[in-house]
Amino acid sequence: MSMSAAPSRLVAASRRREKGYAHFTEAAFSILLLGLPIWWALGIGFLMPMLLALILLIMRPSANLHFTLGDCLLAFIIVALTGSAFVNGLIIAQEPLRFAAAIYNVAIWASALIIVQQFRALLQDAGDGRRRILHRAFWSFVVLIPLTWGAFVFAYAVRRFDLQFPSLFGAIAGNRIPDSAALIRQSTTITLTIADWGLHGTPTPRIGIYGPYPNATAIIIAILGVLALLHLHNRGGRRALLAPLLEGLITATLAISLSRSVLAGWLAGLAVAGIAFGSPFRRLASIAAVAAVLLLSLVADLSSLTTYRQYSTDSRTDNYVRAVVETLDNNPVFGLGIKPREEISHIAVGSHSTFISAFTKGGVLGLSLVAAYLLVLPAIRWLGLAAAAKRLPVVARTQLRLLLRLQITLWAWLAFEDIDAPAIASILIFLFIAYSEFLAASLQPARRVALQSPIRQSLRS
Repeated sequence: MSMSAAPSRLVAASRRREKGYAHFTEAAFSILLLGLPIWWALGIGFLMPMLLALILLIMRPSANLHFTLGDCLLAFIIVALTGSAFVNGLIIAQEPLRFAAAIYNVAIWASALIIVQQFRALLQDAGDGRRRILHRAFWSFVVLIPLTWGAFVFAYAVRRFDLQFPSLFGAIAGNRIPDSAALIRQSTTITLTIADWGLHGTPTPRIGIYGPYPNATAIIIAILGVLALLHLHNRGGRRALLAPLLEGLITATLAISLSRSVLAGWLAGLAVAGIAFGSPFRRLASIAAVAAVLLLSLVADLSSLTTYRQYSTDSRTDNYVRAVVETLDNNPVFGLGIKPREEISHIAVGSHSTFISAFTKGGVLGLSLVAAYLLVLPAIRWLGLAAAAKRLPVVARTQLRLLLRLQITLWAWLAFEDIDAPAIASILIFLFIAYSEFLAASLQPARRVALQSPIRQSLRS
């Protein structure tokens, strides 16, 4: 055997080994997606980010050795929040229970770093694996929709809007979970619907399928819905013709979730993504829709919309103000380390906003890192893609239109919800982030050619 043959065989063996690891990680992600109703019914959703990350790290540790700029920011977030929780929350404030809650939140961020790196590596390995993952997400969405609409219709049929049952975890350990562990305690219950107040104070059932609370369910619907749309477009043919019907179904399902942030982000994303990546007809329709909304806001009285569920808006605003004031008074640079609980409020100070939460726990440092990772970096990526949109392939523009729509929806959701609270939703959010990073990186050569030589690109296409 020649000297040159030995290294080539080692390289081939290494590639076969990595391919085998990729199949294992694909299986792990597939089981996660197809098992969403099972984890929800068992009540173990709060453990899934850490469990999935541990399994992935054991199966394919090499995937976590490659860091992008986003990965570095995510690692800095973990370090900043952990350090502030230990020093300011445990040592100075001496709040061991709130420190434990903060560490659980940090564990979700740490799991996210592993999951993002592993999922991005899986997407880079083979197109077939990517298509199979989207197929699994499609079927998970197919299961979610009848559960959601079935619970909604059944609640009206029996005139009972609180449809909640103990999960398996709740039946075994429900009485042992303290009220201070609110996120874990939510997993002791399977929530089909909970009673809320709809338009004009009318009692309405809100959906809780797959999530511990309705707003988490809403972002899960949006993410799985977009992944299902990507699957249909990738398959092409007659299946792609079903995409407009599926988009309408997603919109209707988000409407009955009564999640104002997600529905508003979804509709805004429809217009912005249509203008950035749509066909000429879609761009024209999106511009007309934006103009119609602006005109309507000038001539119509929309005060009833601004006061819809005013009690919820007021309580959140008060919580945000208290969080900012307390953080500025105590430690504006590094934050409080924890989110304090007060008797006057049923939620911890600084909750119901990823950015307010980051400022409360990590101060200006934590907020800057979280905003850089979740806002600034994606915005720069999307502006670069939009600049080259006209010269990208039609298939790529379709995917980017759907993903930008989801990105805007996610931004709206992050403004009013904590990314590190609903565990299943957080996994899906970080899968979306990884998919967006992968697609942008894969289109980088096409973007470069399109921007440098538009004439040559047009002739080639």
